[in-house]
Amino acid sequence: MIDWIKSIQQLIPEMVILGGYARYKMGYESTYDKTWIDVKVPSKHSLEPLKSSGRLSWFQSDFQSSVTHRAVWKSPQGYYLDIFVDNKDREYVIVDDLKCQPIHEAISFVEEYIQEMGTNPYMESKLTKLRNYI
Repeated sequence: MIDWIKSIQQLIPEMVILGGYARYKMGYESTYDKTWIDVKVPSKHSLEPLKSSGRLSWFQSDFQSSVTHRAVWKSPQGYYLDIFVDNKDREYVIVDDLKCQPIHEAISFVEEYIQEMGTNPYMESKLTKLRNYI
């Protein structure tokens, strides 16, 4: 998977790795056995390099105001990108040549979601898990 996601990072340099794979790369989690990676891009235009291969599917999402669009891309290799088009400039760290969302940014993102959309058990659990990393 590492070679695959690095090849995508080369195609889309502004892409930032989120979620479990970012935590895995930063050493917070010891394994990552899923076939998808959550990513953030600043615009729909950023995804142009993916259109020549795989399948890009857009869907409606009321996630939060900074997330303007959501999509899933299935690669020919069978891996998936869960894509958040987020126009807010957010911090990242470089780990193994990949741009990864640091824990404090993930916490901030979830807190913004809860403030805007209201709380729910899933997001509260996610926030607690993230806070336990620091």
